[in-house]
Amino acid sequence: MAEPDTEPQGAAERQQAAVRMWIGRARAGAALFGFALATFFAYRAGLGLADAMLRGLVAALVFSAVGWWCGLLVMRALLRTVAARRVQEEQDAVRTAHERALAQTAATEAPAPSPEPVEPA
Repeated sequence: MAEPDTEPQGAAERQQAAVRMWIGRARAGAALFGFALATFFAYRAGLGLADAMLRGLVAALVFSAVGWWCGLLVMRALLRTVAARRVQEEQDAVRTAHERALAQTAATEAPAPSPEPVEPA
């Protein structure tokens, strides 16, 4: 018999929104870091401020893609861990229920009478 979903209807949508939010944060942080890093090093190398900022924008695009990819990898690993944990918890619950059923069955059954030893004649 199939069990109904225990999660409310909107749980999947909330989880997807949270994943999108964290991936967006990783992407934005990586883009800001790339922009600041490239602009700083280009300006220190002697380029003008406008040229340094243009290089920073290009670096922000590249770092944004890298941050998006890294965010996806991290979220995928987290979701796999959560799924594996749920499976393990379900298996533990089934094992516990099975052990309880065996113990209850063993307790309700009357022990078989032990045969009396027969003495040789």
